Amino acid sequence: MYVANTAGTNGLWAQAPEELKKELGKDDFLLLMLTELSYQDPLNPVDNQDFIAQLAQFSSLEQMYNVAKSLDTLAQYQLQAGSMAQATALIGREVTIAQLDGDPISGTVERVKIVDGLPQLLVDGKLYPIGLVLEVA
Repeated sequence: MYVANTAGTNGLWAQAPEELKKELGKDDFLLLMLTELSYQDPLNPVDNQDFIAQLAQFSSLEQMYNVAKSLDTLAQYQLQAGSMAQATALIGREVTIAQLDGDPISGTVERVKIVDGLPQLLVDGKLYPIGLVLEVA
């Protein structure tokens, strides 16, 4: 079936090749399906079975997108929980922490605080990201 260029001169075709998408998402699939329906021949419409198959594909795509989004969220929570477990294991321990503007410092981890979703260690009254720990005694 022929589908006319609906993007126009200022749309998709006017973009530089590096700006074009490399894969189609659910919105692109829905737009393509709606464009196909808009330009179908009224005397020879899309077969019901083909239309139902396209809707099923769209539904499957939507479900896969939701599963991928849920897995990303779960992975983030798992990463945060692992980082928090590592950080809390350091409470009361002597650590050496790198400093960007000077020599490393040593001190006892007093507590752990979550800042912007990442654990930070309170050593001598100052917060340090756990990634700056050089040594644990």
